[in-house]
Amino acid sequence: MYEIKNVKTFHGHDGGCWEATLYCEGKRIAIVTEDGWGGDLQFHWLNKFFYHNQTLNAFVLTLPKWGSRFNDDGEDDMDMTPDIYISNLVNAFLTTKDVKKVLKKFAIASSGKIYTWNAKPDD
Repeated sequence: MYEIKNVKTFHGHDGGCWEATLYCEGKRIAIVTEDGWGGDLQFHWLNKFFYHNQTLNAFVLTLPKWGSRFNDDGEDDMDMTPDIYISNLVNAFLTTKDVKKVLKKFAIASSGKIYTWNAKPDD
């Protein structure tokens, strides 16, 4: 239903920041920003603010609860929020981008480090 595209990263006040375009069913609906100043993500809705905001809020409540890092019994699990959901989408996007970049090179892993050469594995 929702997807992230056009992720741009930059350095901010407290570290890594990003800006991304949020799509719903293929339609561009918002620009979402993590500005590095703490607090919630910033949603810059392109139109129909109330509808898209309410739809996203309702959608994330249908997702599995988000596990507490403080206990393993599941009792303190929290409802998914738009901020956590969108941050997860952005993290998955950036990880996929990094993996695709590494796959264009010859790479080996040794002692927890990755070494790359500017050559395709078939070369």
